[in-house]
Amino acid sequence: MNIIRSVGQVIIQFGSAAHRRAKALFIIEAIVAMLGSIAFFWFSFEALNSAGDYTIFALFTFAFAVICGIYSFRFLNKVFNKESLVITPNALEIIVTNLFNKKSDSFRIANITHLTYTGYQKYVDHPLKGESMDYLGFQTQQEVINTVQDEGNISFFYEGKTVHFGKGVYSWHVEEIEIILREMGVNLRFEGLSREFIMKAPEPSLD
Repeated sequence: MNIIRSVGQVIIQFGSAAHRRAKALFIIEAIVAMLGSIAFFWFSFEALNSAGDYTIFALFTFAFAVICGIYSFRFLNKVFNKESLVITPNALEIIVTNLFNKKSDSFRIANITHLTYTGYQKYVDHPLKGESMDYLGFQTQQEVINTVQDEGNISFFYEGKTVHFGKGVYSWHVEEIEIILREMGVNLRFEGLSREFIMKAPEPSLD
């Protein structure tokens, strides 16, 4: 987690949401899916240009090619996915960037409630997971799926909906974020967070 301080705001860069092992798996999945997409496109092209009536086969292979292409791009997005949190006295801005786009959402402090650190979710192991080693790779694949579906370790309630962010954020990062909120004079605190080891920071002035 990288913290950039400037006048009137603090930018917290969470970095990549995927760990090194997950990134490697994402890249492998993306390559396999892309090769499958290319192969299905080739089958579709050959079917359309063949002498017989293979229109239905061509449509099916074209559909599979598109699906594999989307699957590949989704995993590539996960490899390059990064999150940033911009804290100002009046708003929180969540910025998500990946390989293809950048998304920014701003939330007024006054309308934010139930700021919570949800922590890492405990997912159910794959039923065919080995007891000592994952010989067949089922559990590894299950962990990839879990990482893709993960919404984030921090959440808050905003105007009737729950907002999730902070993928890969640990509890000690959250403690640092709470200290920054205090320093910025933002009246937001994480619910249910143990404060035994949180460093003291000045409370916002009521004047």
